Amino acid sequence: MEKARVLVGITAHNEEKNIRNLLSALMKEKSIEAIVVVSSSTDNTNEIVKRCAAEESRLKLIVENERRGKSSACNTIIDEAQKGNFEIIVYTGGDDLPADGSVRVLLDEFTEKNVGVVGGRPRPVDTIQNFLGWATHLQWNMHHNISEKFEPKISGELMAFRVGVVKEMPVAIINDDIYIQLIAKAKGYEIRYCSPAIVKLKGCSSIKDLITQRRRVYLGHLQALFLTGIKVPTFKWRVYYKVLKESLPSFGLKEFCYLIGAIALQAWAYLLAFRDFYLFKIPYKWIIAETTKESITG
Repeated sequence: MEKARVLVGITAHNEEKNIRNLLSALMKEKSIEAIVVVSSSTDNTNEIVKRCAAEESRLKLIVENERRGKSSACNTIIDEAQKGNFEIIVYTGGDDLPADGSVRVLLDEFTEKNVGVVGGRPRPVDTIQNFLGWATHLQWNMHHNISEKFEPKISGELMAFRVGVVKEMPVAIINDDIYIQLIAKAKGYEIRYCSPAIVKLKGCSSIKDLITQRRRVYLGHLQALFLTGIKVPTFKWRVYYKVLKESLPSFGLKEFCYLIGAIALQAWAYLLAFRDFYLFKIPYKWIIAETTKESITG
């Protein structure tokens, strides 16, 4: 896989707190030939990227003067990869931070031609000592266990896919990662989950943001089910109880209360998403969960 031409695509909206950390980590990876940041930011993100680009020839900033949604930014990345004759796109967000070596192990999965999409393992940096941090770890632990034991669920926090798997994203798609995974599967490609490819992220620090984020994710799941007739692996409720025990970050009386609260919030977010879907409220420019926009360090 060392000879493959690899482009990293980053979608960014107001990521001034973390974008330098992300770019510094990626620029250490010699297997990456180009890094494209597609930004609709109104803070200092663009200036930070420009300063980094002045020192790194592989880095390119593309500014969207109007926020058009993540699918639009993804289309720009795909277009750049196609024009540059790249073979693999590594896709991540401006608020994420791949651990050292994660991109390399992600790319190692593409030695077989039938592999179309590979996802890494999101790992929160939040503490488990409070409710929201504990709930965030529970969510991503379940994502990991379902992906390993049942069927991969690719996360847009860090993923890679072959150029040509998806030529263009529909503008109204909410969950771009789900769409790419389902299209690749429909074309006969193998989907893989690569747990050693760790990507660090910050979870929500407010209940409002948590509900906003999960509401959007569940709405994207309902949209994918409607368009393809396929449930994504983490949307199959019957598998939850099979991985719940081993996904608990810790357990005790306090954590039991945390679990009840987390289930209640997830259920409320799902009900809101269900209502949104049947009222045709499909926002491709979703409300940003601001408390996830923090500096993440290695």
